Parts: sequence; C-alpha cells; structure tokens
Amino acid sequence: MPDSNIFNIQYICGYVKLLSENVLLKYIYNNEITGYDSFGH
Repeated sequence: MPDSNIFNIQYICGYVKLLSENVLLKYIYNNEITGYDSFGH
C-alpha cells in the first residue's frame, strides 16, 4: 500500500523535525539561563 508508506515517511520526517527543534530550543534555553551547554562545559 504505497499511500500508507508515503504517510509513514512524512510522519517520521515530521516527528524527527519536531524532535530536533525541541532539542535545539532546550539547548539554547539552558545555555542562556545557566551559561552552560547541555554537556556541562
């Protein structure tokens, strides 16, 4: 079923994009508040 396959690809790409944006925002937020990056350097 190619329709569901296309949907799965779009869903995964959307999820990865959302996840990476959340991680980036959290990284920037932590860096501004604490002065440290996520690795504690």
